[in-house]
Amino acid sequence: MIVLVEWNDAYFVQFIMPPEAVKDIEPYMVQSVGWVIERNKKEIRLACSQINDGRVRDILVVPMALVRKVKRLR
Repeated sequence: MIVLVEWNDAYFVQFIMPPEAVKDIEPYMVQSVGWVIERNKKEIRLACSQINDGRVRDILVVPMALVRKVKRLR
């Protein structure tokens, strides 16, 4: 099954800034597409590439606490 996963990713700031500016920083909303390898209450595992012999690569593991939406594409 191929899905589109919308999830919040962490945001890292590597420069000096005043503390009051930190309140304006928001996590990124990310969209990832791939084959579902496993989905449970803890995480969703996607393979973003599939080789013609059935093996997979480019694995993405997203904690379900960060997932906002999973939409089945195919």
